[in-house]
Amino acid sequence: MIPKLNIPTNPTSLPIKPSSSFHSLLSNRTFEHLSEIKLTDVATNSKFKLGLTILHMLNTSSHYEVLTSRDGQNYKTSKVVTPEMVDMFAMQLRIKPEVMQKTLDTCKEDQLWQNELGSCYFAVLNYLDKHYKTSQIWEVENPWKLLDGKYFKDLEMEFEKVMKATPRSFRM
Repeated sequence: MIPKLNIPTNPTSLPIKPSSSFHSLLSNRTFEHLSEIKLTDVATNSKFKLGLTILHMLNTSSHYEVLTSRDGQNYKTSKVVTPEMVDMFAMQLRIKPEVMQKTLDTCKEDQLWQNELGSCYFAVLNYLDKHYKTSQIWEVENPWKLLDGKYFKDLEMEFEKVMKATPRSFRM
């Protein structure tokens, strides 16, 4: 006779919820002590993954002109990724700026890193469309602020929606 183990079959009755302290531990992890970021570090930390995706989106279109209107006149503003922007993202993600720049350069060249960030692209684009009515990351005033407070919570929820809606075999 097989003993009954009393294991709940309903996932909602499990004692560990999806937003457990372990999940927050992963998203609040710091990388300040690391001299190099590995792909597994990116894969296990949603905040770092989303931050790197936003910075990579800014970096792949290294020059973008935004049409702004002031006093009834239209102006073209040219925007590029500056070291100060990389520093702001590094500060938000708790990583050394030089390591952030090195990781960003790796993302630009390595297809494996780009594949890891692929599903995040859709989450960021969905978030931009929903909250800013645009598909251009450059049109957001201070993009590093998306990693702060309520903005990040909304962005992370959008990321989770994309991950749930995309079958594992179709993720980039």
